[in-house]
Amino acid sequence: MENLSYLVMSSIDLYCGKTDTIYDAFPNSRGAYTTYANKEGAMEIVAICSQSIMEATVSDINDAGGFAISSDESTDVSGSKNIVVVVRFVSTRSVQVRLLGVLELKAGTAAAIYDAIVDLLDKRGLDIGGLVSFASDGASRVPRLVSSHYSARRLSLAAENAEGEFETHYTKLLKDTYSFFRKLLPRLQALEVAIADYGTKQLKPQLGAFTRSLSRGESLASLNKLFPAIARVVANDTSGTAATLHEAFSDDAFHVWVAFMDDALRIVNNLSKFLQSKTMHIVSVAPVVTSTIHELLTTFPINSTLEGVSTPSLRKFLFAKAWLLTDDNAALTYSAGVQYVARLTVAAFTVLYPHELKKVGADENASIAQYGLEAIGILGGIYLPNISIVELEAKYNSYKYYALASLSRPSMEFLVEVITDDNHMKQSHPSIVYLIKVAATFLHGSVDCERAFSLQNNIKTDARSRLSGNHLQDLMVCAEDGPVSRFCLCSSAGEFKNAFSRADAHLETTPNGRLATKNR
Repeated sequence: MENLSYLVMSSIDLYCGKTDTIYDAFPNSRGAYTTYANKEGAMEIVAICSQSIMEATVSDINDAGGFAISSDESTDVSGSKNIVVVVRFVSTRSVQVRLLGVLELKAGTAAAIYDAIVDLLDKRGLDIGGLVSFASDGASRVPRLVSSHYSARRLSLAAENAEGEFETHYTKLLKDTYSFFRKLLPRLQALEVAIADYGTKQLKPQLGAFTRSLSRGESLASLNKLFPAIARVVANDTSGTAATLHEAFSDDAFHVWVAFMDDALRIVNNLSKFLQSKTMHIVSVAPVVTSTIHELLTTFPINSTLEGVSTPSLRKFLFAKAWLLTDDNAALTYSAGVQYVARLTVAAFTVLYPHELKKVGADENASIAQYGLEAIGILGGIYLPNISIVELEAKYNSYKYYALASLSRPSMEFLVEVITDDNHMKQSHPSIVYLIKVAATFLHGSVDCERAFSLQNNIKTDARSRLSGNHLQDLMVCAEDGPVSRFCLCSSAGEFKNAFSRADAHLETTPNGRLATKNR
């Protein structure tokens, strides 16, 4: 329990021993409460910090005038069914993402999920009338809910759907290779020796928070790095599977495919990481996808050959071979890889464009003037039905003219800055300010919940399976949403002192002379 303090220490500048107010609150127990030597003290402090942070979050949401929530269900290591609820809103010149709650579900039904979310909004003091968007994953139990996988997950599925005959064949070899080493200690030990002999550093597995929807790219990066070491192990193994793998690892075409896909999927994974970031909002999707398409097509031109390769993994392999390949199929494999990239960029990437908003900012060089009236019309029809589309379009054109004259670098991000900073804009164009907030807040799937699940799994592990739902939530709020600027020291110090007094009132002496607590 004491080690959990490190999850919040970087977020709350309270435990560094420099705050006299805390010493005043705990004159007799400063060591216990500021170093977490006392488990109950740690829980009290985390709970009060979480409360202070949540109050600041709710205040910011109410000031924003609208918010969006995403939810997803999970089962943690203790077998408890949970639902994570995350909120998005516009504040302090950007789109903010905050954890609203982690709730234990009595049942996984649609009614139970609905009741849990509504009760949470009521508990936090949020008006459901301010809810402008809701997202869940494609497996949601809520009926008649139009939902989809988050963008990064759809990108991963699209990359798989674009695979052809070559990719299917070599992907099977990739899976067979990992199965060959799985849970077999002698083979793993032989691989470690080979890695050391080749002077190769084995890639360290990353936390789930960084590898969601990136598994294929991560696997290929590891395989490409360890290719010589793996080839030596399978060559010395006498099993039938090893013989098949030895033939593959002796084939230049297979090595070309591994290196090619490592280079190509590294670009795709960079896009995936962006799509999973907190800073990404729905209007950002199309321009970033367009930029990635441009990078892929210029890196792997449709008529390119192995002789003109410039990507790092392929060049390293070809340089080691002195550009002398023993297998004519290597050129065919490279050509098939180029065709794969073409299929990916032409067809598969279309799944990333938000429905009905896909034309907004589709040109990577688009200016504010090109952010279309179509999107304003769609949003206005949904969120401001009492205002005519003609009136909204006129106000939007006026707003863009003002923004272009006021900003040095027109973009959607700067549009958000204008609506949060410019009082003239707030007063003269309230409907447009509201719709841009909606567009910036609009959810692109349940990726915020996926990040929360990763954090949850890093906290409630097998070694900490007895954490209560409330304490888990408090730790997640402090670790994720707890910068110093959001923490009210004065009010919380009073809460700490009250908590300390309550603890004193519940203390009793046990027969062996140790202190224990009741009803904690």
